[in-house]
Amino acid sequence: MEKNITSKTETSRNRVNNRLPLLIFVALVFVVELVYTLMVIKFEGMNFVPVFIHNISQFSWSGQFNLDFSFYLVLSAIWIIWRNGPGVKSFILAIAALAGGTLFFSLYLAYVIIAEKGDLARVVTGERMT
Repeated sequence: MEKNITSKTETSRNRVNNRLPLLIFVALVFVVELVYTLMVIKFEGMNFVPVFIHNISQFSWSGQFNLDFSFYLVLSAIWIIWRNGPGVKSFILAIAALAGGTLFFSLYLAYVIIAEKGDLARVVTGERMT
């Protein structure tokens, strides 16, 4: 029986090809979110916290979304700390994820995808993968 052996070069090429659609999507998310955020700042200003909290306190759909998004931010921060291991760098990245939302997280994902050469197992697990 002949074994199907894939060369390291071919595997590397496949990872690059596999990561391109994800990188394009992450870049698109960043651009759309940035433009939308800048437009909201232009028309509404930066004072979003009272509106954010008010919506949650009203038990409305916009409040439900805000609460859901808040939990997403916390989960993304926890994942960043878990992925990178405890340390100053991890906590700084986690705070940036909490404060920056999708704008930060999309840039972080793009960086990690490129740094891990498209290996999605390493993207998810980081240093924990041995």
